[in-house]
Amino acid sequence: DKAIFGFGKTGDWPNEAVTGITNLVNNSGVVQSDTSAVGTARYQLQAETYDDDKAIFFYGFAEWPSLLSTKNLVNNSGVVASDASTTGTSRRWAGTAGYGTGTAIVAFGATGAGNLDKSNLINTSGVISSDVTGVGTARNGVAGCQYGEDKGILGFGRNGSRYSITNLVSNAGVVATDTSGVG
Repeated sequence: DKAIFGFGKTGDWPNEAVTGITNLVNNSGVVQSDTSAVGTARYQLQAETYDDDKAIFFYGFAEWPSLLSTKNLVNNSGVVASDASTTGTSRRWAGTAGYGTGTAIVAFGATGAGNLDKSNLINTSGVISSDVTGVGTARNGVAGCQYGEDKGILGFGRNGSRYSITNLVSNAGVVATDTSGVG
């Protein structure tokens, strides 16, 4: 029943600064004051909940074009752990969604070499699995969410043009083929 904001950029272009600051959100929706960074300042990273009451920040980059293979786990009190290395292809603009019981998925996104058709599962300990390739149309800017208590959906995005595509995620973390023309 709580949330956390973290990392990103502050200021206006061209004077933006990359940050690692986090802010907790209480169960009334009140954003708390800044908490000093414990992880590498970065932006365009991914974040998701896992194990029902914890969160994870991962990937992104501190300085273009070097993507990071870094994650920071957040415990159920909102304390952000220091940097830890992780597996999977580092990326930005990926979609994340919960599925199953306390598990999550990250899929699609972009690297400096192009858009991805990869996914990675996140278990109830916050461990990110190795890449699974060929999960749908490679794209970035994908959004995702959990539905039906134990399934997920990843949708839309772009790869030169915008896509009206969704991919359902089963309660076992399997990404279904593209469903086109949905919005």
